[in-house]
Amino acid sequence: MSLTRLSGVAAGPSRAAVNALFLVCIFCLRAHADEHAGRHADAPSDSYADQHAEGHAANHSEVHAQAHTHIADGESDPFAVYEVAAGVYVHPGRHVHIDHPHRDDIANAGFIVGEHCVAVIDPGGSVAQGSRLRAAIRARTELPICLIFNTHVHFDHIIGTAAFAPDIALGAEVVGHAGLAEAIEANQVFFADAFAPEMQAEDGTLATLPLPVHAVDTQAEFDLGARPLIATAYPEAHSRTDLTVFDRNTQTLFTGDLIFRTRIP
Repeated sequence: MSLTRLSGVAAGPSRAAVNALFLVCIFCLRAHADEHAGRHADAPSDSYADQHAEGHAANHSEVHAQAHTHIADGESDPFAVYEVAAGVYVHPGRHVHIDHPHRDDIANAGFIVGEHCVAVIDPGGSVAQGSRLRAAIRARTELPICLIFNTHVHFDHIIGTAAFAPDIALGAEVVGHAGLAEAIEANQVFFADAFAPEMQAEDGTLATLPLPVHAVDTQAEFDLGARPLIATAYPEAHSRTDLTVFDRNTQTLFTGDLIFRTRIP
């Protein structure tokens, strides 16, 4: 996942504006090289793991000084969270390969705090990772979690959503691309087989991924309380379920895996 700061955008980014401003990336990116060679995995497929195998290299931007460093292979996992803009927090993923034991932490996870509630963006690649993010949110605010955005269906971004089941039971709603629910349902068995350790809940059972309540086919606006967020869905690109989240207050754009930096896919 990457974040992009958009200057002079008042009413949410148009597709043309997003495409033009993708050049000003301010945070780290995930790379799925095989997918950008024309291979996609929004349905169960043996090639899904192959598509991720070469691509998961995390690259961190120089804009936020603390986020300049990354968790390398073999280092401890402090689950660092950085405030990259006012009320916008990001946990940068590890720089490790998909075969690494910490492959559940290879995507960035984030959250945005409004006056009334909190939005989560990409809760991570395992139930445990989602639980760490949830704890990080609770350490910073007592406001309820009201929205959980999934930028696309790939495991490293979406499995952590299951850790937010208590919040979903209290009314939090999952938001995704109009095609995301079908993609999740098509991949439930595959995820349980290929990513069983990541899917394991605290009680030892395999979690079921929550389906989105809000299906975005073009663009939709959500409000966290004096904090409007714009969710924009895209045609087939990195996946068939790509969604971006734009925080209008700070002009910060969560792009999921639609941008790559420091590597040419």
